[in-house]
Formats: sequence, structure tokens, C-alpha cells
Amino acid sequence: MFASKIPEMEFWNQPKTASFADLVTAASEVFLNLKQDKVDLYAHSFGAHLALRLVQKFPDKVGKVVILNSAVNPFSCFLNVGSKLNVLNATEVKALKSGSSDAKMEAIFKVATSSGFNSVYWYSAEKQKQIESNYFSQFPSVDLTVFSSVFKDFLDQQASERNVVSWNGPVRVIYSENDALLTYTDDVAPWKHVFPNVTFENVKGVGHYAHLESAAVADKFFLLGL
Repeated sequence: MFASKIPEMEFWNQPKTASFADLVTAASEVFLNLKQDKVDLYAHSFGAHLALRLVQKFPDKVGKVVILNSAVNPFSCFLNVGSKLNVLNATEVKALKSGSSDAKMEAIFKVATSSGFNSVYWYSAEKQKQIESNYFSQFPSVDLTVFSSVFKDFLDQQASERNVVSWNGPVRVIYSENDALLTYTDDVAPWKHVFPNVTFENVKGVGHYAHLESAAVADKFFLLGL
């Protein structure tokens, strides 16, 4: 959708992998093959955690990082949506925050298969219909087996991590105030811990797919640093 408009940017489609570790390996191979001395990383949603791994592995090759609508703890997004859709009650949400990876994955599928799940990602129902009809229909639907393997491995890695490498390069995090998946205030301090020089910006009137709902947000996201 954006590749033809921004030819100087390398877009990467997630391949089917058996684990998050394999996904990081695949991304690393592409990253290292780029000829630039410094590479700027642009990431949306869960892609920010892939970008974070690249920063940790290759800190000297990263120029800057621009992130759109990503939670430091992506599982919290499913808790937020589950609460919004009345699929998870307050007691379940509290228990799941410290639950096992298996319990979290079970909750994710409960939320993701509930009525109204896809609509929560959008601020405008009209834009959702337009984008899903014109663009999403051209791509295969999410492979739930791949998603399950990748996200479960990510949760297992996250549970075992103790020391997250801090990177002092320039980072910009853009949040949609109307993104039902995120709680902006919960993520400021954790992102600052990972990226001490991070700056934040809020945008309004768009949901999780902010860059698809608004050309202005897309320009703000993709053109930062170009």
C-alpha cells in the first residue's frame, strides 16, 4: 500500500515462522543485507518488538526508530480489548497479568474470536470498511497457527528476560488517543527505560491502524527522519 509511494523505504512482510526467535533471525538477515551504514527502523504495533530486538542486536547500525501504536507489553492490548468487549472481567484481567503463557494465549484466542474484535482496531467504521475492502482483501488472512507459535514464544522470552538493553539513539513514539488497544500513560515510563531519548506524540481521531485511517498520520509516521 505504501511501497510505491515511498520507494526509498524497504518494506518487510512478516514470513511464516515457527517462533519469535525465528522471526528475529529472518529480520536480522534482511537488516544486515541493507547497504546503508545506518538504517532507520519504522514499526507499527507488535512490529516494535521486532525493531527492539534489531536495536539490541545491532545498536551501531541503527540510525533512529519511529514507532506507531505499540505497547511495551503487547499482551496488555488483548486485556484492554477483552475488557472493552466485556469478554474478560476485572478478576480475570488481574489474574492474567501474572498468568502463564498458556493462560495468556487461551485468553487471546477468547478475545480474538469474540464479536466486534476487528472493529475495535478502527476509529472510523467507514474507513474500516473501505480499507478492508480495498486492501486487506488482497492479502491472506492471519495464520492463527503461525501467530500462536510466534506470540507464545515471545511471551516465554518476555517472562525470562531480566535485563533489557538500553539504547540512547533517537526514538519517536506516536500514539493514537483513540486506540482502544493501548493505555498511553502505562507505556511512557517503560519506553523511556528502553529508549532514554524517546519523545512522544499523540494524534487524535484515528484508531490502531492510524496510518491507514489518516494520510496525515501516515506522512507523520513514514516521513519522520527521511
